[in-house]
Amino acid sequence: YWLTTIAIIAIYLSIGLTNASKHANVWLFVLTGIASIPMNIELSLHASHYFSLLWGDAFVMKFLYVPLAFVIIYCIEQIIVGVVGRMIWREQAPVWKR
Repeated sequence: YWLTTIAIIAIYLSIGLTNASKHANVWLFVLTGIASIPMNIELSLHASHYFSLLWGDAFVMKFLYVPLAFVIIYCIEQIIVGVVGRMIWREQAPVWKR
């Protein structure tokens, strides 16, 4: 958990020190998604145990709990990182120009 936290802080610092601050949300999304995969897998394995307590312990459902927990944790993490990134760098360049 500590290595992922340090990696996310390092991503924020590297974006702040480079000229990527106009595209910070895109870089935060990509780099944080890659850096947090080990932590998300570990957390989803723990969360799948609690899902089995809530929804039953069927054999087939155990294979669905881990991806479900992974996606939920990944989405929550990306929302938090994106909101913090937007609070730090308010002016962002548009991702797609018309």
